[in-house]
Amino acid sequence: MKTEKDIFGKGLSSGMRNEDKPKYDLPKKEDIPSLDYRNFSESRISGAELDRYIRKVYETEETLQRADPYEKEPLKVLTDKINGFLQRHAGLNYEEFVKIANPYDFDENDYSIMPKKALKRRLFDHRAYLYLSSLADCESEGADIKKLLQEIRSERIPFIKKEEREPTFEAIFAVYKKD
Repeated sequence: MKTEKDIFGKGLSSGMRNEDKPKYDLPKKEDIPSLDYRNFSESRISGAELDRYIRKVYETEETLQRADPYEKEPLKVLTDKINGFLQRHAGLNYEEFVKIANPYDFDENDYSIMPKKALKRRLFDHRAYLYLSSLADCESEGADIKKLLQEIRSERIPFIKKEEREPTFEAIFAVYKKD
C-alpha cells in the first residue's frame, strides 16, 4: 500500500492539513439542548406528577370522544367528578365556575379566532373538562394539587397547553387560588 509520500512524491505540508479542519468547534454533548419537555423548566416537581397529569388529560380526551351523544346524560360521570373537585377546592359547582371565568370575554390565544360566543364557550367547556377532570384524577392518586397547579401554570405542554398563560387554565388557577 502506498503512502501520501509515495503518491505525491513528498508528504503534505502541515499547513495543508490544517486547512481541512473546520474553523469552529462543534459543541460537546452536554452543550446540546434537550428536546425533552421536562428539561425546559428549572424548578420542577416530581416528573411523575406532571406525567401523570398529562396521561390523565389524554384519558379524559378519550372518554369525551367515546361519549354517546344520544344518551340522556353522556358526561354525567365527568360532570360529577368536576363538580366534586370544584366544591372541595373552591366551594363552587361547574356552572358557577363558568360564570366567574366568563369565557365569552376571552380574546387571547385560540379564543381570539372564535367569531361567536357559543364557540368560545364550547372550547372553554372542552378544555375545562379536560383540565379539571385530570386534576381530580391526579388528586385521587395522591398528587399535591397546589404544587401541580403551579407547575402546569408555568409550563408550555405541547398538544395540551400550547401557551404558558392559557386562559382556561388561568381561570382554573384563579378559582383555586381563592381556596
